[in-house]
Parts: sequence; structure tokens; C-alpha cells
Amino acid sequence: MQRFLHFMPQFPFVRSIFILANACGWRSCLIQDEEIPQEIHDCLQSMLINSVVILLLAVYLNEVVPQEFGIARHPLFFMEDLVKSQAPQLHKLVFGDESHLAEFRDETELIEEDGDAKNERDEVRKLSLTQIAESPLIVRDLRKVYPGTNGRKPKVANKSISLRVSNGELFGLLGPNGAGKTTLISQLTGLYPPTEGNAWIGGYSIKSQLEIVQLQ
Repeated sequence: MQRFLHFMPQFPFVRSIFILANACGWRSCLIQDEEIPQEIHDCLQSMLINSVVILLLAVYLNEVVPQEFGIARHPLFFMEDLVKSQAPQLHKLVFGDESHLAEFRDETELIEEDGDAKNERDEVRKLSLTQIAESPLIVRDLRKVYPGTNGRKPKVANKSISLRVSNGELFGLLGPNGAGKTTLISQLTGLYPPTEGNAWIGGYSIKSQLEIVQLQ
């Protein structure tokens, strides 16, 4: 069998079965290890290597290929932390950001915000890391802007949400259609990434520890 065919798992599998069946049909079945030809060893080795490569490839593609739900990671996500720590400018160039969307805002967005919402935002901004870790849910200045399409302006779904849910509290989101409830929940569950701000669920950040958040 040609060497390049070993890279396709079905060929070494079928070839090894053929050799074993052919031996049983024309001579005698291969029972002793020393009777097994080298070609079968090569086929088994190829299948073992292929299984590892295909498993790693499947895990990688599951992370980077866009799907209907979830956040597709950058093709070089496994190098992001290293690049970010060693070369911040290169990190921004390679991995990009949504700063242009974060800057898209209307100065009158929060003009009708009531006093309770402003006080809640101020309280959330004052929280220490210890207080954040002890709270079931902290949302700080969470903002979501969807990119514009077909010449339309970007769509602001969440302007700047800040809230804190303490232990023992029962929290609910109320509001009319289009208020941004679903968008907020989608960000908290990792369905869509936030444009700006952050949130902590059980002390874990949805921006840097999303995998742990989704296991809670």
C-alpha cells in the first residue's frame, strides 16, 4: 500500500483486515506474533497516530469554527495568553478587538436613567475582588453592540448594565420586548461575547473564565 494512503484511516484498517483474511483463506490464520507481517504493524501504527490527530483536530475545530450558538475562538487562541503577556501590541494586531464598537455610543443613552440604577452602578464599581468572589452574580458596565450590516449603524442592545445579586436573593429580569433581557442572559451564559464591561458568576469572569462559569 502506498505510504500516503496511511494518512486516511479507512485504508490501513481495510488493508490490515485484508491481510489477515487472505492469510486465513489461502494458508493458515496468523496466530503467533512473529507470523504477523510488518505491514500490519505499520497499519496499526498509522491508525493509532490518525486517531490522536483526528481527536485533536476535532477538539480544535469545535473551538474555532463558528456555530449557531456559542463563541467561536480565534484560530490561535492557544497562543493568546502568551502573546498578550509578551507582545501586547502584536496581540491587538493579531487577535483584534471590538473597541470600535465600544466607542459607538450616544451621549444621551443614560440621560433617563433613574437614581436607583446610578446608585447600583456606583456600588458595583466599589466592590473589591473579595466581595466579587463572594457574590453569586456581579454585572459591571456590561454593554453589547451588534455590528451594523448593509450600511446600517451598529445596534446597541445593552447600554451599560450594572447590578449585584447577593446570597439568598431571588433575582428576576422584567421589561418590555426589546429591553435587552435576552441579550444580557446570552452574554452571561456565553452565547455571545460582551462588547464592553464584565460579569462574574460565582466569582468567575465571563470574559476570561467562561469554561468554568458554564460548569457551575
